Amino acid sequence: MKNAQKDKYYKEARKWLESLYNGLSKTGQEDAILKEFLNGFLYAGIITDIVTQDELEAFIDEINQEVFGMTLAERKNKKRLEADLEKDFEIPTFERQGIKLNL
Repeated sequence: MKNAQKDKYYKEARKWLESLYNGLSKTGQEDAILKEFLNGFLYAGIITDIVTQDELEAFIDEINQEVFGMTLAERKNKKRLEADLEKDFEIPTFERQGIKLNL
């Protein structure tokens, strides 16, 4: 019985995760309402002992790998690096190169 519940849970979680990630992939923005629903759904799986935290994290990484070609941790790291790079370009080139202007 437990395996049937787990299979059903994973099937439903996959549907919602893929929907969230595919939308994010296409638009660059997460659907906030879907994300909150999904967080509740995933948490419910843990507190009802259908899945463990570790199982769920591995499952989420699997879906991330399928949709984005990288795990969630890799995706977060890439996003952080891109944000750092953007910050660098907010500083004018002459300042980044240490050139002082005499105005």
